[in-house]
Amino acid sequence: MRDGIGTPFDGRPYLGSVEVRADVPGQGAGAIRDSGRGSIHLERNDAGVALVLAGNIKVEGDASFFLDGRRADGGWRSRSEEVQVGIDADGTVAGHGRMGDQQLRFDGRVSPTDFDLDVEVTLAAASAKGLPAGTRFVFAYRLRRDAGDGPATASDGADDEARTSCRRFVWRVRNIADFSGGPMRMIQVPECVG
Repeated sequence: MRDGIGTPFDGRPYLGSVEVRADVPGQGAGAIRDSGRGSIHLERNDAGVALVLAGNIKVEGDASFFLDGRRADGGWRSRSEEVQVGIDADGTVAGHGRMGDQQLRFDGRVSPTDFDLDVEVTLAAASAKGLPAGTRFVFAYRLRRDAGDGPATASDGADDEARTSCRRFVWRVRNIADFSGGPMRMIQVPECVG
């Protein structure tokens, strides 16, 4: 993918919905289901290009992460040893890794207008909230670039139609988990407001 206007690397965000489904041992497939808003953007920084994924399901930032990377072979590659994710020149997104007691798998597609990403998280040990080892979460991000970039004037858009289409967004500073191995970071993320 060339680095210019109309590519995933032009700095414009993808916005839309994130849905989570959890398969809990002993409770069956889809024992937990919920949804919220999400965004992804590729941000240039001193280290290269970071993938910033922001998602809010139950609380702000509960489906969010930051991953440092660099442009490579017409695509992008993460720099983390623990979490290895790549975007190939044809738009294929794939990767895997481990953060603490969580096994991660990434699978998706990106184009200049759409970013679909599934992030699978499997617990290797029981969680602090009482979920058993082997619980598998799938976060499905379905994001588009159909938002304007001017000042927001619409309502918060919490209806179902607004989850799939974002007409207006604003940039807000949020605390995001760093999957590159560092501490949480304060980063600007786009949030749909209409």
